[in-house]
Amino acid sequence: KRVCKRKIMKNKIKISNSIKLNTYRIITDKIEEGLHWGWSRAHKHCDNPDEDAIKEQMYNEITNALCEVIDFD
Repeated sequence: KRVCKRKIMKNKIKISNSIKLNTYRIITDKIEEGLHWGWSRAHKHCDNPDEDAIKEQMYNEITNALCEVIDFD
């Protein structure tokens, strides 16, 4: 008798109703990503941007990165 491989696989996989996300890791990764891109963008057209320009670009890029994983209502 031939047994379907799909049926065998289904019996070996434990299906869970929920998953647990590492929220701290997700958010810190996105903040680091935003800091990197903000710094790069602030220096894109200017070799010596002022502090306010750097902060503005970092803020924008951190916000953009967080919006990829957080749905703000």
